[in-house]
Amino acid sequence: MRRLASFACLACFAAAAAADPASHSRADKLFQDGRKYLTNGDYAQACKAFEQSQDAEPAIGTMLNIALCYEKWGHIATAYRAYTDAERAARNANDKRASVARRYAIALEAKIARVNVEIPAGADPSASYTLDGEAVTAMKLREELLLDAGKHVIEVRVAGTPPRATTIVLAAGERKQVVLEMPAAKSGEPEKHEEEKPEDPQPVASTSTRSAPRLYGGIALAAGGVVAIGIGSAVALDAKNAYSIAAANCPMGMCASLADYEATHDARERAKAMTWVFAGGVALAVVGTVLIVTSKHASSERVSIVPLVSSHAAGLAVGGSL
Repeated sequence: MRRLASFACLACFAAAAAADPASHSRADKLFQDGRKYLTNGDYAQACKAFEQSQDAEPAIGTMLNIALCYEKWGHIATAYRAYTDAERAARNANDKRASVARRYAIALEAKIARVNVEIPAGADPSASYTLDGEAVTAMKLREELLLDAGKHVIEVRVAGTPPRATTIVLAAGERKQVVLEMPAAKSGEPEKHEEEKPEDPQPVASTSTRSAPRLYGGIALAAGGVVAIGIGSAVALDAKNAYSIAAANCPMGMCASLADYEATHDARERAKAMTWVFAGGVALAVVGTVLIVTSKHASSERVSIVPLVSSHAAGLAVGGSL
């Protein structure tokens, strides 16, 4: 028979013979193990052994030892609840230990922290709650919670939203009113993502190609024309200077000597010849430029050639992109 050694003032509990001898034997063995753990200060193992003994065979003495174990362990709120449970069971059994359990419960009341939790109006009815990692109902949270001093965490979870946690730090005997932090309410609308903007179109490199014969032929002709223009201009300028010098000795077309006449004649001929060289150079340059421009094969690219005529000059204006 189990004895409540810590409560010397209590008489031994005379229980009826157990219907299941195996359960009775197991409960008694666990009870004795619990007493040993309690004596050695191993409160976690002691409380576990007492609770298993109570499951195997309920007894008021075991309930009182569970309460004592939690009290020594420092879990005051749990010990208080265990004492009140033992008191209720003893009163129902008309057992005089009810008054003893009541006295111990009253002694702990001043040390218990109490919390009143407010769940905001409009909270999602599908929300689930945990208190210090243990599942708890919304109805239970709305009752006054008896908790040990220290830190406690109430977490609220709603499917599809991040959980929200409310941390409570309590001192012994403290009373607090706490409003839970709730997850963001679901709007019922599909989540909107920021509309992706199309990327700016990147410039596409031209795929047009050039005709090599036209390109290089045009370059050669244009270069030849530039050279011809340069030579023609230089020689014509020199001939003009020579003519001016010789003409000074031929006033009114009458030259003082044959040498002066030949000098003016030679200057005029050279100037005339260079005019043709200059004109040929311009023509070569124009043709070469046209060949270079038209060597580019692109349907969107067009080359325009416009004749330019004035009282002092004549030529071609070439338009388009190379």
